[in-house]
Amino acid sequence: MSLLSDLLQSIIDMPGEFAEVATQGSILDTLLATTLLLVGALLVIVSSLFFGYLLAGAAVDLLVPDRSQFSYP
Repeated sequence: MSLLSDLLQSIIDMPGEFAEVATQGSILDTLLATTLLLVGALLVIVSSLFFGYLLAGAAVDLLVPDRSQFSYP
């Protein structure tokens, strides 16, 4: 298999692996691991969305001309 297909397959398998690790142990361990997993996922998702928002703003800024230099009579 190629490197790209291995990477995509590992991304697809990742949630199942995380869920398996989070559900091992006692009830308290499971609750703590699940909470940490959800908080980590939330931090990654929020920061990725924010970075995407900044990237979209930079792309729009490159495409839209700057109108502040024009003076109208």
